[in-house]
Amino acid sequence: MIVLLVFILVVVFIVMNFIDCDILITPIKGIMFGALYNDDVYDTETDHTIQILILFISFNFLWTTTNG
Repeated sequence: MIVLLVFILVVVFIVMNFIDCDILITPIKGIMFGALYNDDVYDTETDHTIQILILFISFNFLWTTTNG
């Protein structure tokens, strides 16, 4: 399980080198494993978020794309 999440994290780091995004690394209270993708669509742009949680650390990738 941990190996899969670390692999996903490495792949996302590689892909994010080609996309202009912000990377936030933050501690969390508790122990978590998992991943989340979210997009918020607005009139002119879409905000994307990928969040990967491994043990006590959360890796957040944030970027914006234009619609149209």
